[in-house]
Parts: sequence; structure tokens; C-alpha cells
Amino acid sequence: MVPHLDFWYLEEFNFTRLVEFRRNRSERSQIGPFLSVLFNDADFADALGRRKVEWSFESLEEVRGVIEGIPLFKQNARTICLKWSSMEKDES
Repeated sequence: MVPHLDFWYLEEFNFTRLVEFRRNRSERSQIGPFLSVLFNDADFADALGRRKVEWSFESLEEVRGVIEGIPLFKQNARTICLKWSSMEKDES
């Protein structure tokens, strides 16, 4: 991973934007396994935990993944925003 890139540290950045979701809200469950793989890079998880203080999430699973994968999150997070987004209606 490249933890020194600025976009990781923007308040509005959120991990769900890195995973493509299709039509069904239940497919958001993909974020947990994705975050597990992402945070297996201990240097990346440590860098995020040390530098990122403003967090934005779109799901509780995303929050859980960050809490479990970034040990310093609980210590250094200063602003936490949970944004519920509506999924597009199925156009079938």
C-alpha cells in the first residue's frame, strides 16, 4: 500500500468507495473481507492509525473493520461521521 498519499487522510474518504457494489445492499458485506486484506499490511494500518484523525463511514461493518484492523483508531480518531447512503433502485 501507499500510506503517504493524501487521499487516505481526507475526512470524506471512505473505504466503501474502493469496492464496487451492485444493486443489492446486502452486497455491502464485501467491505469486511476487503478491509481485513487491506489492514493485513501492518505498516499501512499503523500509518492510518497515527495520521488520520477524521473518519467518515457508510456502514457499521466499515466501522467494525476499522476498529478491528487499525489499533490506533480508538486512540487517535477525533471526528467520526456515519453517513447512510441510499442505494439506487433496481432498474430491471
